Amino acid sequence: MSTLADISAALRDLADMIDRLEPAPAPPPPLGPALRRLFPYAEAAAYLGISKRTLARLGTEGEIRKTVIGHRVLFAQEDLDEYVDRLERA
Repeated sequence: MSTLADISAALRDLADMIDRLEPAPAPPPPLGPALRRLFPYAEAAAYLGISKRTLARLGTEGEIRKTVIGHRVLFAQEDLDEYVDRLERA
């Protein structure tokens, strides 16, 4: 049977071990622009209701911002929405 002194010593040892523990790592940052929704040509064109050829022209002319990852050309949903907003304001 443990005595009160044994229990106190065990609690002190436990408290010392807790003090030596490293702090928990910081939580990951919130999801940012890098993880936004990106559409390939066909999906982006369908989203806007235009042809892929028209979308390619708008991207080349700089009317709609495009993102190139490797050999893929992608369009962020927020950029497509911004383009539509500009059209509605004009």
